[in-house]
Amino acid sequence: MKSLEENLTKALSIVSVVFSSILAISLFFILYDKNIETVNIVNSNVADRGAVYQSNSNAIIPNQVSGAAITGSITNGLETDILIGTITVTKSTSPDTFDFSLIDNNAIYSTEYILNEFGEITMIKYIKR
Repeated sequence: MKSLEENLTKALSIVSVVFSSILAISLFFILYDKNIETVNIVNSNVADRGAVYQSNSNAIIPNQVSGAAITGSITNGLETDILIGTITVTKSTSPDTFDFSLIDNNAIYSTEYILNEFGEITMIKYIKR
C-alpha cells in the first residue's frame, strides 16, 4: 500500500499539471485576441495616413537613365563598352583620364543594348533625349 506522502505528491503533481495547462491555454486565447486587436489598430492607422511612399511624377522610366548615372558607371568602372552619342568609351577607360564634361549630368539618356549571338551585352548606347 502506498504511503500518504506518495499519494499526496502524486495528487499535487497532477493538480499542478492540470492548473498549468489550463493557465497556458487561457493565456494563449487572451493574448491571441489582443494580438488580432493590435494588428487591426495598426492596419487602420496605416490606412488613415495614406501612402507611405509616393513616387515622383517625373520618375525615369525603364530604358532611360540620367547623365549622372552614366557618370557614376564610368567612375565605378564599366562592365562593357558604352557609346554616349557618338563617343565610344571602352570598359578599360580610366575614370582619371575620361573627360566627364562630355556627359550632361542633368539630361536623360535613352539606352539601347547591343547583344552578341549568345545574348551577352557587348555595348550600351546612350542617346540624349
